Amino acid sequence: MYVERHNLKTTNERLKFLSWLFDSGCCVLDTKELRKEYSGRGFSKSSLDYVRRSIDHYFGPKIKQTEAMVVGSAFHCLLLEPKKFNGRYCRMPEFDRRTKKGKEEYAEFLETVRDRQPLKSVDWVVIHNMVKSIRNHPRASELLNVDYGISEETVVWNDERTGVLMKGRIDWRNMMECCIVEVKSCMDADPLSVKRDIFSDKLRYYVQASIYVDGFNSVTDLPDWGFKFIFVEKSNPYGVCICDLDKMSI
Repeated sequence: MYVERHNLKTTNERLKFLSWLFDSGCCVLDTKELRKEYSGRGFSKSSLDYVRRSIDHYFGPKIKQTEAMVVGSAFHCLLLEPKKFNGRYCRMPEFDRRTKKGKEEYAEFLETVRDRQPLKSVDWVVIHNMVKSIRNHPRASELLNVDYGISEETVVWNDERTGVLMKGRIDWRNMMECCIVEVKSCMDADPLSVKRDIFSDKLRYYVQASIYVDGFNSVTDLPDWGFKFIFVEKSNPYGVCICDLDKMSI
């Protein structure tokens, strides 16, 4: 039975949780059975960010989903899984919830959304403009061509040096160019700002790149996967920048 790692305090509790540390795994989790089998197992880039700070951060309180995180997930869904978007998200009309009428209209609206996540109109417009900008960019749209790409894959493998079970979820795998593509939103998509983001000590995007390349080198018959970032600005003019990480960077 899967146990959440958050707020496990004692050493015994933590060691028990990490009993999967050297389990074997080498596959893409492309079935419900495999996703269930590896649920809660494997170190991802995000979990290693916590470990890098301290083991107490890794086992600390679960981070609450912020509005920015919700909007980011909606953007990725609209871009990479557009057929699922309307079933997951909806646009929220403007309500003046300072008034009784506004509160009542808001409550009625929430009853109609069911399991969908409401998005503010401003966020709805922004993510649609971001997606439009990427689709209008010749190279970005080429990298995300649905004819030879796969979105939102999760992969597990054992780290070659340590044997530790790893897990990663990628945005896109371009089969034609044998590369992994990650999409990132940013404030400035100029090359210098993008480079700072990739190699910043806070974001550590370069670590994500190396981990994902290791993963797909392990689980596929193609041992030389490349890695590319697509950066898109979160405000007008929604500039786009493509960054191809070389082997030295990875």
